[in-house]
Amino acid sequence: MGKLSKYLTKIVYIFLVILSVGLGSLGAQEREQVLRENLGPNVNSTYDEQNPVLSPDGKTMYYTRVNHPNNKGGINDKGDIWFTRLDLSGNWTLAQNLGRPLNDRFINGIIGFSPDGKLMYLRNNYINDHRNPIQQGVSVSRKSSDGWSYPENVKIKYFMNKSEEQSMSISPDGMAMLMSIESYGTYGLEDIYVSFLNGDGSWTEPLNLGSTINTAYHEMTPTITADNSTLYFSSNGHGGFGSKDIFKSQRLDDTWKKWSAPENLGPAINTEGMELSYFEPADGGNAFVVSTQNSDGYGDINKIKIVQEEEEEVVEELPVATEIEEKVLSHTFQGNILEQETNKRLEAILTFTPRQPNEAEVVKLETSNGFFKVELADKVIYTMDIESLGHLYDEERISLVAPFRKDYWLLPLVVGTTVKLKNVLFETATIILVDSAYQELDLVVRMMQQNTNMEIELGGHTDNRGNARLNYILSDDRVKKVKSYLVEQGISADRIIGKAYGGTKPVSSNNTEETRRLNRRVEFTILKE
Repeated sequence: MGKLSKYLTKIVYIFLVILSVGLGSLGAQEREQVLRENLGPNVNSTYDEQNPVLSPDGKTMYYTRVNHPNNKGGINDKGDIWFTRLDLSGNWTLAQNLGRPLNDRFINGIIGFSPDGKLMYLRNNYINDHRNPIQQGVSVSRKSSDGWSYPENVKIKYFMNKSEEQSMSISPDGMAMLMSIESYGTYGLEDIYVSFLNGDGSWTEPLNLGSTINTAYHEMTPTITADNSTLYFSSNGHGGFGSKDIFKSQRLDDTWKKWSAPENLGPAINTEGMELSYFEPADGGNAFVVSTQNSDGYGDINKIKIVQEEEEEVVEELPVATEIEEKVLSHTFQGNILEQETNKRLEAILTFTPRQPNEAEVVKLETSNGFFKVELADKVIYTMDIESLGHLYDEERISLVAPFRKDYWLLPLVVGTTVKLKNVLFETATIILVDSAYQELDLVVRMMQQNTNMEIELGGHTDNRGNARLNYILSDDRVKKVKSYLVEQGISADRIIGKAYGGTKPVSSNNTEETRRLNRRVEFTILKE
């Protein structure tokens, strides 16, 4: 912890001492008591209940039930949508399977509604029609007098999720989509991103909410309040009482990248189990949360009620202290640096740089046998750099809340090796690089600075849609754009050969947008070590 932080801690402590002396006794005060209630057997079962969502009028709750015999795919079905309604007495009715066309043998789940309730957004198992299932993305179903339509694919610019997990929600005003995915610019595993609704019904490129919210671990099930100001999410990267806890954070400006420090909702909400999917209805009624506590490891939906109680508050005087001792926690991080294919242990230099310089010291170590072990400060976000002569440079963001182990495999830099720059993407039909591209290009710069004799070929590729000649020109312009950036960073132009391939060398099918995206790429091949 930095000197400024220590100084502020002492000021706050002295202020509390003065306050306790000046307010030695107070009258009756209101206290909030949090009551948590399982919604019971009409809603919950012996199976796993996940991701509850309320209809805009608050009278119907939809959620996913996993491996239930009455799912469309039976006990092997990873999730069907079920629903329950509030009766006139305010009780939830016996849950029912929503049926077709919204359920099939794949994972099904609702993530939210348009404010008027006429659009239902779902986890996407469809492209164009219900006969072509996929596992990632978002779809939309439209309400009519005949019921809900077959879901249609929703276009989200540059959407990608490398994780098998995917949780999302729609803001109450229908304008923002919060998503937990492992995508471009992730800080570790699943991060929370936001995408915004365009006028044509498509959604903008997902924006990472930043390192205040996201860690090297799991951030999941994001929701936001009706005024778009308070974010709730589940995480195991900020400490807590169990495997995953619920946290809240306040949005500080319109960039959606500045947030207050996440606050744990405390032991009344969080348990030794796992808490997920906390949300507050738009009408300000009771909140809901999914918990695995007392449910044999499966999720149950609980209602959260806040009750105001009066109590006689007695404030004890704090002892005056002249100095405050601060205990800095640290955790062990260890693993191995290995070569891809051969698993050979590598000599390497590892550098751990805190994102905030006043939080911790830079740690640097060398390993001659591939094994590393280091003590890193608790919850501090580090950039971990791995350098090994003759191998592709690697970088990762990490933040420890417990001892952790991970191995890393580096790609050898030999003539003929081709490396796809997976995050080097362009705005559609342009040579404008997306923001996340520059971080990966900087790694290429670093690699060529360390390997001064290396020469590479930059290859530009498109999908095969449209005019082949125009595709060739576009891929050539994109290669020139990337080469120009590398040269601007000090790499000699003589060490870089650019080549355009257009759509002649696909690495995947061109039949769907998801697979065409893989063909629109830039990669480099090593010509000289």
